[in-house]
Amino acid sequence: MHESCDTSWVATEELLDVTVSDVSPGTILCVVAGEVDLLTGPTLREKLNEINVVPAHLVIDLSAVRFLASIGLNILVEILAAQEAAGRYLALVVEDNHAVSHALETTGLDQVFDLHTETAAAIRACLSS
Repeated sequence: MHESCDTSWVATEELLDVTVSDVSPGTILCVVAGEVDLLTGPTLREKLNEINVVPAHLVIDLSAVRFLASIGLNILVEILAAQEAAGRYLALVVEDNHAVSHALETTGLDQVFDLHTETAAAIRACLSS
């Protein structure tokens, strides 16, 4: 017998936290913490799409992400395409986060994104682009 699990009671905010701030004129920092999966992915996509309407370079800090599922990778690729189409830069901060770096390396996306171990370096990359 197949039993379904009702996850509607789980608050997405408990699993994913997204903080956005202006770090310099023309550059936005988005810090993502928690889990990026099928439940939280739509929330992350919505937040990043809201940011993407602002004409600015974007730094996404993934160093506090505990789990990065394929939907999260897809969202990052979508944002990269949108940033590039608008002539804006995207840099990712992964620090020494194995969950994120492993997902990026396994899929080859580590060769596609501009990855940094420090937020300051990612911001500098945006400013010099």
